[in-house]
Amino acid sequence: MKAKRTLPVLALLMSLAAYLNAASCAGESRPSSDQMVSIGSHRLQMHIEGKGTPPVVIDAGLADQLDKLGPLQERLARITQVITYNRAGYGQSEPGPVPRHSGREAEELKALLEKAAVPGPYLLVGHSLGAVNMQVFASRGKPNPAFGEVAAEYQKYWVGQSRALAKRSTNSKFVLAEEATHYLYLDVPELVAENILSVVLEVRAKTSSIIAKCAEAMGGMSRIKAVRTLRLEVVYPDHDASAVLHEIRLPNQIRTERPGEYVAIFDGRTGVLLKYDPAKPGQPPVPQDLPAEAARGFETDLGWFFPLFFNLPAEYAGIVESNGEKCYKLIVSLPLGTRAEYLIDPRTYMVKTVAVDETFQGQTFHMEREWLDFKSVQGIIYPSRMTYPGRDGKMATARLQKIEFNPVLAEDRFKIQAAVARQSEI
Repeated sequence: MKAKRTLPVLALLMSLAAYLNAASCAGESRPSSDQMVSIGSHRLQMHIEGKGTPPVVIDAGLADQLDKLGPLQERLARITQVITYNRAGYGQSEPGPVPRHSGREAEELKALLEKAAVPGPYLLVGHSLGAVNMQVFASRGKPNPAFGEVAAEYQKYWVGQSRALAKRSTNSKFVLAEEATHYLYLDVPELVAENILSVVLEVRAKTSSIIAKCAEAMGGMSRIKAVRTLRLEVVYPDHDASAVLHEIRLPNQIRTERPGEYVAIFDGRTGVLLKYDPAKPGQPPVPQDLPAEAARGFETDLGWFFPLFFNLPAEYAGIVESNGEKCYKLIVSLPLGTRAEYLIDPRTYMVKTVAVDETFQGQTFHMEREWLDFKSVQGIIYPSRMTYPGRDGKMATARLQKIEFNPVLAEDRFKIQAAVARQSEI
């Protein structure tokens, strides 16, 4: 170590984070795109390369632009999706509101990722000033979408403060690159890429481990993977005593029927509500006009009744507290954009709570259900009751009076046009 040189530091924080099962292989072609994205007040330039999760988001130093990050981005994109961008006023990005400070940069980055439909959690990489911006980004928001962070240099504080930064995480790694200059990612690109990708691989392994243990707790991975259909009769006591029939074809089709009232069908892309007219007893239900975004509500129902992380890519979002108990959180992004959160009991590895934040007509609604009173059904451990938001705004408890795994369900029961045509013939 040379006393006359200021040593840049790679402070690697591996705290929480990530996704599962979407890594692109090094030999595959990597998707790449350049975009100008409007965040309202101005447009920002961003470059997306690669595929896979967790997405790595990189912010450059004070006077640098995204093209300087190209070699690092190319290395990382062999394994996962990587996003670089130019802050307001840099490159092709338009000037933004003043004054400029890290708080504003963090808010604009958040807006950019949302507008570009890049969901978190993110693995954040910052160089120089970019590291400060990423620190601010990671500390904001509820729930916080950023659970992993790589700081290529902690602005102005160097070795001592970088060690302290790493200690703030319960799962951290400190790497000292003694022969590098300020531009670590140019001087020792292999070292930087290797440590970033080690986080990517670690969180993928964590997610996979939790899912495997959950499957084992529910009856074994082979039984869980063999589930293709599900039929449930559920009594919601604040509605009435009659049961609602839910039929599910995994991973993304559901039919819900309350006899004499309605039939709701989601075919994996869109939904339809067929409603009976009480004034016309004996007549078939007719399709209702629904906003296009209402389909997300139909899709949400899938998440309540079966852990979709067995069938769709999942993210490990760390350890959170629920009713005084710590739980693992897994997030599944459903095809239409709704994000389902599953809290897993770390002692039993059973699903404890399912929650979604659903946006409808500009408003976001938080809904959750707790799984209760597990019992064995065809060798699968499954709840016999679950809570739900009641009509009076308070939590109520539904009773699952009949549960069947892998019943024979006709495919046309989940086809919207077929269902509408069949009802019109009745």
